[in-house]
Amino acid sequence: MLAKTAARVLLCANGFLGLDYVEMVRRAEIELPALEEIVILDRVSPEGTMPWDEFLDRGGAIDEAVVRERIAAIGPDEVSDIIFTSGTTGQPKGVMLRHGASMRCFGEYYNRGFQLRRGDRALVVHTD
Repeated sequence: MLAKTAARVLLCANGFLGLDYVEMVRRAEIELPALEEIVILDRVSPEGTMPWDEFLDRGGAIDEAVVRERIAAIGPDEVSDIIFTSGTTGQPKGVMLRHGASMRCFGEYYNRGFQLRRGDRALVVHTD
């Protein structure tokens, strides 16, 4: 999935469900030339990875006007997510979701379905 999407950054909850995802990526028998960094969402960051807090702190160096300009440039037809599903053949397929559709879905699902409000948190867990 990382190779197919040419992902530059991997956000990882290393150790989730007892799995060492960083080690899995490092041992993978596939080239990942686009992968520039692995950001760890947990408190412990393995060597060669970046802690989440440090990743967030880098955002403070970006001028707010630049951030707002980038946000304004995102259109509803831009790809926002690529979700992989095995389908019927067992081989993962990337399904590209558009920003506008994703935002509408999240708005309906979380705001109306769960009635989440600003400051609330939702945990999404997926296991294979």
